[in-house]
Amino acid sequence: MSELLFESILEEKLRPGYRVGGRIGFSRGGVAQVLAYLDTLPEGTDIDLEYIRKYIADNNIDANAKSIMDQLEPNKINRKQISSAGNETFTYKKEKRDLLTKLNKKLNIKKLKEFIPATKANLEKLDYLIKRTDLNIEQIGKELGYKNPKSFKFAPTTKNVLVKEYIKIYGNPPEGRFKITKLTPDSQIVKKAIKLKELGLSTTQVANELNIDRSAIVNYFRKGGREDLVGQVNPKKEGTPQSRKKAARMANIKEGEKFASKADKAFNKAEDLRVKKINAFLKNNPDQLVNNQKFINLVNLKLDGRGNIISKNKSPEAIAKILKADRLFERDHISSVAKRKRNMQFPVNFQMAPKNINQGFFGAVEAYVNRPDADPEKIKKISKVLDQYGLRISTNKGIIGAKPIPASQVLDRNLKALGLSTDIGKPIGKNLTGPSIEKTVETTKPSRIKTVFKAAKPVLKALPVIGTGIGLYDVNKALQAGITDPRDLYLAYEVSADVAAKNKRMREDPEFRMKEMAGLPAIMTEDEFEEDFTSPDNEGIVAVRGVI
Repeated sequence: MSELLFESILEEKLRPGYRVGGRIGFSRGGVAQVLAYLDTLPEGTDIDLEYIRKYIADNNIDANAKSIMDQLEPNKINRKQISSAGNETFTYKKEKRDLLTKLNKKLNIKKLKEFIPATKANLEKLDYLIKRTDLNIEQIGKELGYKNPKSFKFAPTTKNVLVKEYIKIYGNPPEGRFKITKLTPDSQIVKKAIKLKELGLSTTQVANELNIDRSAIVNYFRKGGREDLVGQVNPKKEGTPQSRKKAARMANIKEGEKFASKADKAFNKAEDLRVKKINAFLKNNPDQLVNNQKFINLVNLKLDGRGNIISKNKSPEAIAKILKADRLFERDHISSVAKRKRNMQFPVNFQMAPKNINQGFFGAVEAYVNRPDADPEKIKKISKVLDQYGLRISTNKGIIGAKPIPASQVLDRNLKALGLSTDIGKPIGKNLTGPSIEKTVETTKPSRIKTVFKAAKPVLKALPVIGTGIGLYDVNKALQAGITDPRDLYLAYEVSADVAAKNKRMREDPEFRMKEMAGLPAIMTEDEFEEDFTSPDNEGIVAVRGVI
């Protein structure tokens, strides 16, 4: 058969609007053509995937509808990528970003959701169509009500809720029910795909002609031994997207460490340790946050695609789950690690914020503010909210949010913004962390505090002063329990009111003391006990040998 004769036959087989070498009237700027059309639509027009598909089909445009819908997603308009030179650049040029942003504001873009619920009726219908008819998988999808029947896939690995539930209840379809053809170089579909490509059609055109995914076409080329038709394909990356992202982040941080001084690194290490202690304290004292409206408002912050701050309205159960996390708060980079700035690991580039805010809200804010069409008034509102929490974000329009302060004061500012004590996480007493001094003083009469420490002066002289932050709360608690002995009050100050009360009873009640000490090794005598309590070598903490 001559080439000319083959082409004449092929012309008849091609879909209307096609010819050998490509579509009639085809322009390589297919995506641009679709976007230009969308720009002519009246404001408020509803569009979805099927709308774009129909326009592409009706006008013989070489473009992928799903790809265009992806481009129209607000969070993808200003996405960035690393260029071959190693620089971070926008995926799309400014003109295209402006157009996509304009379309987002102008049109009502709806996502096509192909969802058929796994109801009893739908499951029974699916079972009937599989076992009592000879319909293929696409035809079954149509019968079930899918707008795009091709999206209905029947495989054990599918995410389709209906199929998953069907397999769970009925098991896999009878063997051979759905025709599965093993591709070979001699498969008709493989030969056809190769021939169409050789005649000048693009891979996308071949996929459209055969009515299958572009990735499948590439597979056909390879099955036919025609790697030359595949074109340039990005090499498969190792690991998962998450692992690659983490690896890139760690590499950037390592690079940033080169520019940080020894003092910077020491400071960062100390601040990281403090945040760890803050998390530990708040996890053990959830009452500090569970009804803390400032904290609740903060973890609920969300920015929609139009730059409006809204609330996630998390339930009390969701808030409680957040509080159980080991990493509730994190030291966050004000200028993101991805920007790879020289000051990345400088102490001044850090702040403390809840983990969920770091991972969600901050990214959304930066993406919006970076948009060329970002509303200045909305940016002001965002900045004001950030300022309320002592938070800052670096954008291409500068840093927005709270004013700069010394790095040593940042964590305290973040705590104050939530109504929390600035003592949390700081070394107090024997490396303990405690509640707010201020709050304790508010509930304890100054005269009683003064009297206590005046009475305890002889004991305090003999003991090293360990700290002044944690004890007042427990001293007040001990006073309210009727404990007045300076030794007991000091123990409340350094350890807890409960231990002070127990110590008082052990000293005053011989029977209770002997009972408590009966199981302890190397028990001291009463005289040793009294001596050890006031011993400077013991740092003022009551001790029974082997037990502190």
